[in-house]
Amino acid sequence: MTKIISVFCLLFSIIAFSMDFLFNAREAIHKGLDTVEINDCRYQSQQALNFLKFGAYSNKIVEDHLKQASSSKSIKKCHQYLKTCIGLI
Repeated sequence: MTKIISVFCLLFSIIAFSMDFLFNAREAIHKGLDTVEINDCRYQSQQALNFLKFGAYSNKIVEDHLKQASSSKSIKKCHQYLKTCIGLI
């Protein structure tokens, strides 16, 4: 019984850890959408990408969109990529 509880606690901790990074990524994306400067949008996009990588969340489409947003030339394109990411996460 103790082993079952230990395994359950371990799994719960792993899931909670991953969800925390996912929440931080969503928050970074929202901050990026609130920016008016392209450099701030790029920075928040990169932050969101880093949070997703550390949180072991793998979605190739979201990662590609965040990479596109972090290298965008215009704020409009950056916001467009971030809006798509919010819908996918």
